[in-house]
Amino acid sequence: MGVWLLLFILDNLLNLPAAIRFPLAVAGGSLLLVGWVRKVAIPLLREVSAERIAVVLEQSHGVKDNVLINACQLESQTLAPGERLFAAKTVDHSARMLSFMPVKSFWNARHLCNGASPRDCLL
Repeated sequence: MGVWLLLFILDNLLNLPAAIRFPLAVAGGSLLLVGWVRKVAIPLLREVSAERIAVVLEQSHGVKDNVLINACQLESQTLAPGERLFAAKTVDHSARMLSFMPVKSFWNARHLCNGASPRDCLL
């Protein structure tokens, strides 16, 4: 929108001819379209990972010690026998934390974002 304001001011101050206004309008429209694609379309099409949702749930519900993200990471890794005990305890603790959270909060993006911008929230 700043580009359009600048073009409007330039046109009024300099009384630009139509031959210059048209390329400037096309350039402004192109910038607007590129900005929309980068800031709206691509984030909407991007798949949200389970790890990112775990981080957002930790932040919105006040879960400490990165329990949920650690459980996500540990479940997807192959572990040595000694590490499996630690991983099992972490996953169990994470499951207990999730059991206290209402299920509807997992599907409510506004609740998950908790006032953050959509870009900061899930991307």
